[in-house]
Amino acid sequence: MNLPANVRPRFLWHEQLISGEVAYAKDLLGKHKINSKSYINKILKLRFLAPDIIEAIILGNDLSHWTLDKITQASNCGWDEQRKLLG
Repeated sequence: MNLPANVRPRFLWHEQLISGEVAYAKDLLGKHKINSKSYINKILKLRFLAPDIIEAIILGNDLSHWTLDKITQASNCGWDEQRKLLG
């Protein structure tokens, strides 16, 4: 499964937590009508990606070779390793 197009707007969920718009990650479930806490956790892990990778997601670059699982796995690595994994 390729990186879903709706990941881009959801990428900003972290900002809702930081700003206090929502108090806890679990509050995003009801606010955004999501029924999977693991999906929310995957999206929140995107904040640990290298800045250029984040920029590519936000700008909507052609990321057809990326999957959500692949980029969340990459988020566990250092920035140089992320770039190698995501090529």
